[in-house]
Amino acid sequence: MSAHSSASAATTSSPDEYVRLKHEIAQTRARTDKKRIEARQLISQRDGLKSDVAKDSAEVEEKQLILEETSESIKQINAQIEAAKGEKDVLLKQIGK
Repeated sequence: MSAHSSASAATTSSPDEYVRLKHEIAQTRARTDKKRIEARQLISQRDGLKSDVAKDSAEVEEKQLILEETSESIKQINAQIEAAKGEKDVLLKQIGK
């Protein structure tokens, strides 16, 4: 009878255990799905930030080029100013002679 009662106890607890395990599986799947969604959102954010960084890098590169061109133009203008000052001094000397 004890073998029968233990078998009976096993079948009695089995449906409860089955339901508990099914519930745990459902909860685990829900947590997994939630984490997958969070991971996809983070990947999307990362990709967006990569795009922003690429745009910013391109803008910085363009602005550096403009700065270099502007610096070169300023050097040329300063050289022209110095040349004009020299010519002015020569002309003033010629007029004063």
